Amino acid sequence: QRTVTSVADETLTFDAVVDAPRGYGVNVSPSQIELAPGESATFDVEITPQRVQSGVWQFGSLSWVSGDHEVFSPIAVKAV
Repeated sequence: QRTVTSVADETLTFDAVVDAPRGYGVNVSPSQIELAPGESATFDVEITPQRVQSGVWQFGSLSWVSGDHEVFSPIAVKAV
């Protein structure tokens, strides 16, 4: 579970855009959030191994996008 806070000066609707690490599925819920200035929202990120190689780091990202605004978070996972 993660939280994001808007620093924009207007209410915006953000869509989750996922670049999943190789061999993993990534689900974000909810996949769309609306934030007023200064407002925060909590969301869940579920990362599921599909075809992974044990002991190898894989990288991806989660971005919340609304027009010219983007919030970027890296994803790093390693199956053990």
